Amino acid sequence: MWPVFRRLRNSSTATKTDTPVMETPFSIQVVPKQVLEDRQSVRLDKALENVSGVIPAGGVGAAYGQQNGWVIRGFVPQDYYRDGMRVPSIRIADGFRELANIQKVEVLKGPASILYGRMEPGGIVNLVTKKTLDEPHTAVARQFGSYGFYRTTIDSTGPITDDKSLLYRVNLAYENSGSYRDFVEHERVFLAPNLRWNISDRTSLDLHLEYQRSNNATDYGFLAPNNNNRPFALRNSLNLSGPNNNLDSERISFGFDWSHAFNDHWKINHRFDISYLPLSDLNPQFVPIGSRQGRTLCRS
Repeated sequence: MWPVFRRLRNSSTATKTDTPVMETPFSIQVVPKQVLEDRQSVRLDKALENVSGVIPAGGVGAAYGQQNGWVIRGFVPQDYYRDGMRVPSIRIADGFRELANIQKVEVLKGPASILYGRMEPGGIVNLVTKKTLDEPHTAVARQFGSYGFYRTTIDSTGPITDDKSLLYRVNLAYENSGSYRDFVEHERVFLAPNLRWNISDRTSLDLHLEYQRSNNATDYGFLAPNNNNRPFALRNSLNLSGPNNNLDSERISFGFDWSHAFNDHWKINHRFDISYLPLSDLNPQFVPIGSRQGRTLCRS
């Protein structure tokens, strides 16, 4: 269905080296940029729909529209990776992963995931970010969908100096959407600047920053049957969680990547990343439950 899968011959997730997929003794699948664009994927779980052995996961964050969740070969990973570095996940608190600055998604399946330390044996998800380019390029995209969904993304890259020793790339995204359910609205702002300094032909330094702020409303739904095994006489759009049942989340990530090539065969890389995720504006969570009498619907 997606012939572009055959065009990506190399992957670095399985061996941490730029190795051809056919020569990698592990099960790895790559979702390239072209597939992300063709499917207009704005969520990580949607991008993973093309990967065999990976299905959406339930749970608190995934079910209530506040966080990605997936199952790889029967195991639920708690975290994902960005450019080979682990991104800790605070359940419910950090929102959906933005794909505006993602070049491709690589999924390493099976117990080979222990290459990255204490991980689930089902596999890992590694996001490869967009890199700076030495040629000017700017793209602006708008997306529209149901229930007032609209999204704007800007991707700009190019050289800062004439000798192309300094390069930049900036990815910006803004999203706003509603729902057929009452009081359910989502808003997200994402900014990811990247600066590259080519110190010499063999030495380079990359500085990167990610900022994401999300406002996600929760929707716990309601119980389908009551004590008489009949559905509640409620309209589909009714949200019993109330108008103030939402969560503001914010994530700030900063890091650098330094590399030096001694020759054509030996190269050293050093990477540092730090993330700041404050828990702010957590409104009370109301969960609708039904009474034993089958007459009263209360919240707790």
